[in-house]
Amino acid sequence: MAGVFDLLDEQAVLPERVDVAVAADLLYNEQLAVAVARTCARLVRRGAALIVTDSQLQWSGVFTDELARCLGMEEAPTFERRALGAVTGWSYGDGGDATYDVTVGVLELDGMERGAGDANFLTTAWYPHF
Repeated sequence: MAGVFDLLDEQAVLPERVDVAVAADLLYNEQLAVAVARTCARLVRRGAALIVTDSQLQWSGVFTDELARCLGMEEAPTFERRALGAVTGWSYGDGGDATYDVTVGVLELDGMERGAGDANFLTTAWYPHF
C-alpha cells in the first residue's frame, strides 16, 4: 500500500503505519530538501526505514543537516555515491534522448524505536541496482 501527502505541510497526517519510506529524486531546492527531511524524520521516529536518493547532489547536505537536527543526531548521515553506468533518458538540453553516465547519492536509515535516542544505519545495500 502506498500513501501520498503534501511534503510542505508539516501538519499533514501521515499514514498509520509505514515500513519503508522512499524519497526518490526530490531534493531540487533548499525549501524542498528541508521539507523532505522533516517529513522523513517524522516517519523514522515512527519506525519507518528510510531510503533517499538524490541525482543532483546539490541539496543533499541541506537535507542531511536538517534530518540530523530533527532526529537529534550528533553527526549528519551521508549519502553514498553509487554509479548507475550509462543511462538513456530525455534531455531538455538536447531536446531528445541522451545517454550519459549517472551517479546518484543514496542514503539508507533504519527506523527508530519510539523513545530511542539514536538512529542506526543499515550496513547492507537494500537495492544494489541503484
